Amino acid sequence: MIKMSDTRGFSLIEAVVAIAVLGVGIVSVFTIYHTVIIGQRVSEGILEQSLNINGIVNEIRTGIPAGKTEQAFEQEIAAIVRKHPGWQVEVHPSTRVSGLYELQLSYEAAGRKKKVFYAKVVYP
Repeated sequence: MIKMSDTRGFSLIEAVVAIAVLGVGIVSVFTIYHTVIIGQRVSEGILEQSLNINGIVNEIRTGIPAGKTEQAFEQEIAAIVRKHPGWQVEVHPSTRVSGLYELQLSYEAAGRKKKVFYAKVVYP
């Protein structure tokens, strides 16, 4: 004998389970999007900054002719860094080794945290 309550189609428990499964699916899709897409964008940004910093340091190491005074050398460094939008530099001559300069290069994108990179350059 079939009772009237058995013919409704879905029970309350089945409906709750279906909603829970749907919620888990939505959360997993969001998590995958956040991890893959946003993570990829962040990785691309880090890679781009890394390439920029390497390019700037290589340009400083190879692009300034020998024989400049310390002040002229620091001005040349500032001029090279100014060619790269968003980058700033602080030059600190080493107190221990003659001709060694420590560079503090920083990059601040619009609305993002300031990133600081350090490099060392030897200048004759």
